[in-house]
Amino acid sequence: MSKPTNNKLICQNQITISTLLPIDKEIEKRILLKENNIIVPDKYTLKELTTKALLCPLEIKNLHLGIIPGGVITRIKNEITDIKREKINELFKDDIKYALTINQEIIRHIKKDSLTTDDIINFITTLEDLITNFDTVRYTLYNNSQNALRFRKNMNNSTYVTLIVISNKNHTFRVHTIFLDKIDFQ
Repeated sequence: MSKPTNNKLICQNQITISTLLPIDKEIEKRILLKENNIIVPDKYTLKELTTKALLCPLEIKNLHLGIIPGGVITRIKNEITDIKREKINELFKDDIKYALTINQEIIRHIKKDSLTTDDIINFITTLEDLITNFDTVRYTLYNNSQNALRFRKNMNNSTYVTLIVISNKNHTFRVHTIFLDKIDFQ
């Protein structure tokens, strides 16, 4: 069973998140400096924290799922065609490892009548696949000032969409908006 230790959840004998890279010790130190940050070691823990977010309105932890692989960053840079190459190089610094993060408050905001709790848990646990194996990615501005990416992927006869805000300062791809269209992706 999971137990919190110094803002990090330790789980034994669990399946680790596979498509994201593990968070190394240097990045772990930076992440754990903030009290509300948690490094999520596996999908079982992610399911638990997602369920807790839906049930407990006071939960506002930042969940750090892992590091986006360099190959995925390269693919994103190559597939974004709606901005200039200089802007792409400005967005993605070569010396930065970006952690995929989501706040539990964002998880609560996707609770819609059309989505069941199981839909939401499934979406959150497939975020890593959505980001690392996306079908399409587009650049956008969030709130007219923050650099963001909109990822889309067809899974399970539904279209999964997420808006990710890029932070070079915090070294994160922060999930801001997620939604599910229960229609075929074309």
